[in-house]
Amino acid sequence: MEAKLADFGISRNKLMNEAEGPPTMVMGSKGYVDPFLSITEKIDLYSFGVVLIEVVCGRRSTFYISPTRQEKSIVDWAKSSILRAVIDDIVDPSLNGHYDGDSV
Repeated sequence: MEAKLADFGISRNKLMNEAEGPPTMVMGSKGYVDPFLSITEKIDLYSFGVVLIEVVCGRRSTFYISPTRQEKSIVDWAKSSILRAVIDDIVDPSLNGHYDGDSV
């Protein structure tokens, strides 16, 4: 993966246009937007959680599953393993088991 920094200010300015009133729709990158589309102070927390899962798993926020080529969200893919605390199922295999389970 290649890290990139970007400015989301254009979208924010469009949402915060005073003439239109408060924001009523969520804008964001696919895979990073809360699927419930709730406009709260926690919306960025969801996106940050997706980034953390990407780092641990070594996958993108959305990916395709073979052989059906069905698109899958990394959150949906990792959720059951995270809830069962079975971290080995989702940790990036290129780490070859060299990681601190408590840190993950």
